[in-house]
Amino acid sequence: MAEAVALVRNVVGEYEVPAGYDSWLEYWKVHKPDLEAEVCCQIHCDRTDIEGCHVYHDGHPETVFLIPLCKGHNHYTNTSAMFVLSDYLLLVPEELLVKKEE
Repeated sequence: MAEAVALVRNVVGEYEVPAGYDSWLEYWKVHKPDLEAEVCCQIHCDRTDIEGCHVYHDGHPETVFLIPLCKGHNHYTNTSAMFVLSDYLLLVPEELLVKKEE
């Protein structure tokens, strides 16, 4: 059986890491304990320099999700749509979406 995929786009800007966590990737790992994130979740990418990336799902364009992506795909200049493994998407509660000050 093929894994489900989702079409996502990067969220522009950065969010403060929630209290009690060292990174957004750590937050993702705590909330998705049954999944491993060793490589980028973008289809056909095998880079291992992953971090927690905030994305919009094309089916839910106003909702922010978190997914492990490599630094190349999690970059503010990447405005392209990406196919990712949908099981790895984690809904981020709105109260945690505090934008970093520039």
